[in-house]
Amino acid sequence: DHPTPSPDGRTVVAVQSRGGTNRLVRVDLETGDILGLTPFLDDVYWAYPAWSPDGRFIADTIKHFGVGAITGSSSRGGTEALRAVLKTLASGATIGITPDGPRGPHMRAGVGAINAARMAGVAILPVTFASRRRIVFKSWDRFVVALPFSKGVLLWGDPIEIARDSDHVAIERARRKLEDRLNALCYEADRLVGAQPIEPAPEADEALEYPVAGSDAKSSEDDRPEGLSATGGGQ
Repeated sequence: DHPTPSPDGRTVVAVQSRGGTNRLVRVDLETGDILGLTPFLDDVYWAYPAWSPDGRFIADTIKHFGVGAITGSSSRGGTEALRAVLKTLASGATIGITPDGPRGPHMRAGVGAINAARMAGVAILPVTFASRRRIVFKSWDRFVVALPFSKGVLLWGDPIEIARDSDHVAIERARRKLEDRLNALCYEADRLVGAQPIEPAPEADEALEYPVAGSDAKSSEDDRPEGLSATGGGQ
């Protein structure tokens, strides 16, 4: 039902029905292969699924909840997005970042949130959620969709401060602290709702060296914004 072609015309996303249940699927038009994106469910209906031509599916969705979005990707050069993040933080607003994006590994924090917080002079508040009834996608990030009428929890940890003059060692220490706190929160949130915990991806064999971005960035100490939050579930 409701087939919607992808922007490149190679696949369609649609709702597949079977015995009173339904699921969301993606169909390869060249091979006819069907990939199930969700399990068959009898109490959830996927009405009129749609593609996002510019990768802004989540960004466009959350607008309906009064939440703005800053789009950008470190894999495509996130300079403009970083500038927008710093400008937004300077206005006193709070930014939410998924620190394991855009390509993972899942639940392994990158340094984007660390550098943004360091340059803006704000703290990071680790935040996560869990839902007892949920769909966990077989995607690299183990994306979670909470189902309606389910028990859920929202947890947050202690703020993480990053000094403006942090070197590579201090940045890696802050990154590790953020990752550990988020993963501990995710595990506890899953435990509280009785859900199977999502395990983090294996750690890299070798430590990475991260650039200290924007070392010449300046902002007024008297105009520090309220903060930045890193979200997980997992992360």
